[in-house]
Amino acid sequence: ACANGDVSTGNLSSAKATTSQPTITPTATPTTTTAGYVPTLEPTACAFQLPQGLEEGQDVECSYLVIPENRGQPDDRQIRLAVAIFHSPDAAENQVPTVYLEGGPGVSALKPLQYSFNKYLPFLQKGDLIFFDQRGVGLSQPALDCPEHLRLIDQNLETYQTPEENKSQLIEAFMACHTRMLKEGFDLSMYNTRQSAADVADLRTALGIETWDIYSISYGTRLALEVMRWYPEGIRSVILDSVVPPQADPIAEASGNVTNALETFFTACQQDLDCQQSYPDLETVLFELVAELNTNPIRVPIANILTGKQYNSVMDGNTFLGVVIKSLYSSEILPIIPMMVYETAQGNYGKLSSLQSSFLTNSEFLSSGMYYSVVCHEEAPFSNPDTVTSKLTQQPVLAEFFENSLGNSQATFDFCEKWNVGQAAELQNQVVESSIPSLVLAGQFDPSTPPAWSKQVADQLENSTYVEFKGIGHTPSLSHPCPNSITLAFLADPTKKPDASCAQRMKSSFMFPQELTSLKFVSAEVPEYGITTVAPEGWIAVKPEYYVSPDQKVELVFSKNITDPLQVYLQAWGAGDPLGSTTINDLIWEVYPLALPDEKVAGYTAVSLDADGFYFVLIIGSEDQQESLFTYVFNPVLQTFTLVN
Repeated sequence: ACANGDVSTGNLSSAKATTSQPTITPTATPTTTTAGYVPTLEPTACAFQLPQGLEEGQDVECSYLVIPENRGQPDDRQIRLAVAIFHSPDAAENQVPTVYLEGGPGVSALKPLQYSFNKYLPFLQKGDLIFFDQRGVGLSQPALDCPEHLRLIDQNLETYQTPEENKSQLIEAFMACHTRMLKEGFDLSMYNTRQSAADVADLRTALGIETWDIYSISYGTRLALEVMRWYPEGIRSVILDSVVPPQADPIAEASGNVTNALETFFTACQQDLDCQQSYPDLETVLFELVAELNTNPIRVPIANILTGKQYNSVMDGNTFLGVVIKSLYSSEILPIIPMMVYETAQGNYGKLSSLQSSFLTNSEFLSSGMYYSVVCHEEAPFSNPDTVTSKLTQQPVLAEFFENSLGNSQATFDFCEKWNVGQAAELQNQVVESSIPSLVLAGQFDPSTPPAWSKQVADQLENSTYVEFKGIGHTPSLSHPCPNSITLAFLADPTKKPDASCAQRMKSSFMFPQELTSLKFVSAEVPEYGITTVAPEGWIAVKPEYYVSPDQKVELVFSKNITDPLQVYLQAWGAGDPLGSTTINDLIWEVYPLALPDEKVAGYTAVSLDADGFYFVLIIGSEDQQESLFTYVFNPVLQTFTLVN
């Protein structure tokens, strides 16, 4: 799956869209029609939490695209695809809108936007940005969600299951979901890439858009290629980021793709002197740890960030290996993988807990019934068990991990036979040829859509530009300023090859334990409250006001609190008696030591009262670091804290 786990929020200045931009109105006469039905738009309130700073009806408009579930029977069941148009704040007559195709298959594009929209903000510079949940997904109606599966996850997180028991229970849960969906009348054979491609064409028609760009990631590239095959009209250009070729065999090739990604990552660490010295024999340490945890599972505290529910989860070796593999997707997580592996081996589960919590939360955004309908319709029919078995024998270290999975093993074929959604036409398993200008991107460490796949597709497209990025995993365009800038340059003029020279300067990076005494600082600001200060260079900026040290042992926050009484805030953080008052940049501060003995953390906070709340600086870390945190981090941040009118 290709869900984005960034939990930061973006800000967008409000700007009224001009009349040149698509505005949602009930469709009367579309620019084109499909035999037997007319795709229509129904304006509606946005059903997802808007990103911070956006106003519905001005910055974003929502609707449902209404189309037949089965185009061969257009008068029967109608389905509704949730659509959101984000208007460019700098609307111009010649701007071309971009439609975004999410991955998965089955990942919602709309539900996570409140957490990830800041990644898409640059795309609004060149025109409106259109998001929609594909048929069977997220906020679309119906959504092929499987709450039976989510309940199973919830029930089993704290209970050890053998791999065989886990796989058996997964199949039982998904088949219960399948039975329910059939009783509710869904024709699951209509939920696949071919039908979704027609949906994309219908969306352009219903919006009255003459020309648009397609921006696709992961499985979304598979969908984009199918749109290019069947509905090339109106497409100015296509971005294919982390490509799934229609002719590839993802089921059989999964184990080899993961093996290659891991080996590439291990080699990168070995070739980096600091990584080699800090984390020697990383590959050996990892797989010895996997074997040990399979024999002696551990308990790791995790939490579902969306529901707030906490678990003392069981972690065996295969589950841990899954965390490492998923971590290869993210450019933000990649640098801490060696540190996380070593710390877990030493009994420190802090990073492992954070990562597993994030991945658990991502499952809330996947409509897994849609995932299996696509896989069973167009992947399993063109693979076979013998090929999967043969590939696994070539990857003995990962054999157990994949043999006990549902999606990339012999079990896939048995399961898909029961899922019973028919199979795609042979043409959908063949190469797509097109002259549409295309930008094809790939990340060096991608474990699911390897660079070789993206390069293969680029070579088969007549008018393509291919760029590969070192030190990046999945979906480079959303992961790093360099691929992002190349993507934007391409969209500005798809007839010209973008300058990709920055890709040559990229390299792998790794995080190491950081000495507080050697910190350097960079400017930081919280525009919402007019705050400027500094933050340690290299720390992770979770939000503009919230920084975490590379080893995730120290948290730093500077902001304004307008919701909690001061005493409630101080009590929550275990504040002691004030150390005294000080005036800095015209603000009067009270400084307090903090201690939370039950959590074995301590730190400091400074507060400055204001008419509607109080400004604060807060740092928290391990108890033995308290004084160093004050001297080397807290005090520099406090001394530069300034309000800008």
